[in-house]
Amino acid sequence: MKKSKSTGERKMFQKIYDERKHVSGITGDNLDAWLGSYAALNCYAHIIPKNGCNQLVFPSQSLKDEMLRLNPANVMLMSPEEHRLLDLGTEAQRARYEAQHRCSFKVFYAAKQKLIEDIKLELKMMGY
Repeated sequence: MKKSKSTGERKMFQKIYDERKHVSGITGDNLDAWLGSYAALNCYAHIIPKNGCNQLVFPSQSLKDEMLRLNPANVMLMSPEEHRLLDLGTEAQRARYEAQHRCSFKVFYAAKQKLIEDIKLELKMMGY
C-alpha cells in the first residue's frame, strides 16, 4: 500500500486545537465531545475552500496551499453537522438549523468575505 503524502493539515489542526477555545464559530457550543471523537477532523472547516474560489488567483499551487490549506486564519471550528450544512446543505436546511439552534451562518460568510479581501491585499502587496 502506498503511503499518503502529508499535507501539513493535521499539524495545523493540532495548533488550532492547542491555541483556540473549543467552541463552534456558528453556535458558540462547546466542541470537546466532538474533538475527542472519530469526527474530530470534521470540526475544522476551511472558510475559503482549499481549492480556492473564483475571487482569488494564485501564481503557484504552493502559495495557494500556504494561504488557504495551511492558513489557521482560514479555519473555523464548528460541529460536524454545521460543516456538512456549509459544504453540502441547502439554504433552507441552513435556515432550519439557524432557527432550531438560535444561531446564524452569517458569521461564517462575513469571515469569508474579510479573508478574501485580506488575501487579495496580501497578494497585491507581494506584486501579484
